Parts: sequence; C-alpha cells; structure tokens
Amino acid sequence: MNFKTISLWIFVAIALATLMDTLFSFKTITEEVIYSRATKEQYFNAARNSHTTYKVITANHSFYVDEVFHGTTQPGDRIEIKQSLLFDEINGYKKEGSANYEMSNMRIVSGYASSIAMLLVAILGFQFKNKVNTLVFVTQSLTLGNFIYLIQ
Repeated sequence: MNFKTISLWIFVAIALATLMDTLFSFKTITEEVIYSRATKEQYFNAARNSHTTYKVITANHSFYVDEVFHGTTQPGDRIEIKQSLLFDEINGYKKEGSANYEMSNMRIVSGYASSIAMLLVAILGFQFKNKVNTLVFVTQSLTLGNFIYLIQ
C-alpha cells in the first residue's frame, strides 16, 4: 500500500467516526433554559446585508437554534439535548414533552454532508486511482478542517 491509499483509509476512518458520532447520540441531557437571545448580524459591505441568529443558553450549554424554536422557548422551560459521545456536539434538541428533535444546519453539514462526501470521494479514489487526485485532496482538506472544528 502506498501513501495515497493509507491516507485515504485514514480519512475514511475520520469520516465514519464523524458520521457515527452524529447518527448515534446516546447522551441525553435535560436542562432549564436560562435565556434565549436574538442577535442581528450585520455585514459592512456595499449591499448592507444582515441576518438574525438565535441562541439558547442553559447552565452548561449554549447553542444556535432556529427562529421558531427561539420564539416558543421561554426562560425556565426545560429542554432535552442530545449530545454526541466523541465530540460533545449538540446533535439535537427539543422542548421537554415534544415529539421531534431539531438539529442545527451546521451540525447537518458537519456531521452528515461532509462525511458522506468524503466516503463517496473515497470510493471514487479507490476506483479511479490517479484520475481524481485533486478531488480527493480537496475533500480530504475539507474533512480535516471539519475534524479540527469538531475537536476544538
């Protein structure tokens, strides 16, 4: 086995660990909301664009939520949080008694999309060897960046 094959297997292992960490979150925590805040983020460019972010803060966690969840959450409400085992990321959250867990878009991208992309590109890399080197390198770089983001 050469260096390219070994490195591809290493990145497949990282992608699988990230994917499994997102799929299987066995740690469920119930916490009380201390407060929920909305912040208007502005860009200082010619278009003067902006967007609003919504964040829920509990005694031990603070994480971004969508507008609907923010609007229905009050201080003192109890929420259930699904936390990943390997990276301690918030995999899902819901109000206590609610049926459906919600997941942030960043966790979907970092947990599912980047991992699945790496696995698909690895299949191409094993199949076509030297014909997709650039694609493999770019996807490995994204996977490494995602991994660093998760462990920080």
